[in-house]
Amino acid sequence: MMVLARFIGATTRSCLPPKSACIASTRRAFLDVARFTRPAVSVQCSKRNTSTTPLEHWTDISLTELKAMLTANNVQLIDVREPHELVRTGKIACATNIPLRKVPAAFTMDPEEFEEEYDAKMPNKNDANIVFHCLAGVRSRAAMEAVHQIGFTKARHYPGGYEEWASHIDITEKS
Repeated sequence: MMVLARFIGATTRSCLPPKSACIASTRRAFLDVARFTRPAVSVQCSKRNTSTTPLEHWTDISLTELKAMLTANNVQLIDVREPHELVRTGKIACATNIPLRKVPAAFTMDPEEFEEEYDAKMPNKNDANIVFHCLAGVRSRAAMEAVHQIGFTKARHYPGGYEEWASHIDITEKS
């Protein structure tokens, strides 16, 4: 175990010169297999990204990605704002409104009950097209993290929120 601790410490303490890139790659691969986690960015090596976060854990989607998903009709978009906010500011056309306070209960409902309550098909745990949004991205991240804990690990969120959407989308595309 002590050797393992030294091994992990060696990868996080120093910036490796280019000649040692192969060794660093081997160490990272070992850490990934052993399921050890490290900080995503090394403090000592601020000029290069030493992230070990797998791609499937990247959860933010951009405005361009959201528009493409909407165009392809391949998104289960969930607006976690309160209903009165939708009346005041507007909403993205195909979004289903599930207020943040109701998200954990909604995603543990029976599928028929979910459909009756929200007039939309309940997402499956393996769906990769579940996207949460709110006004500015704070509540949507909280909703995404809540459903990740329930088992919907592929759910993502749109951090720009309705504010970014409304400022970049033509008035004829809003509803």
